[in-house]
Amino acid sequence: MVDEEDRLAQQTGSILRRLDKLELLSSSLDQYETDLVSQDDRLLGVGWFEEKVRGSHTYPICATVHLNRSTRLTELETLAREMKEPTTSVHQAPPKLDKELSAVRVELRETEAALSKAAKTENA
Repeated sequence: MVDEEDRLAQQTGSILRRLDKLELLSSSLDQYETDLVSQDDRLLGVGWFEEKVRGSHTYPICATVHLNRSTRLTELETLAREMKEPTTSVHQAPPKLDKELSAVRVELRETEAALSKAAKTENA
């Protein structure tokens, strides 16, 4: 019975380490998501600017007339679209991570209950 108790104690320690890593990952993911949303907010002006300079236009700062799209504006729009991709991916991760955290917590409770039962049986 001591062997069973030792095995369960080791298993509990392993689950606790896994839970700590998942909680750290969750915290890091939350921070990363906050950073991405902030970056995404900064790029909102790209859409507004693109709308204002569509087609033939006069740039307000230098008053020059341009008939074609600027390659720089196209590059900026491409960058803005590419920045949305990681934000979308990060938004999808928390439910999966929450599910995993929940499963590990259930596993921990079950293992701790088995350890407690083994300890009581040993003392009886």
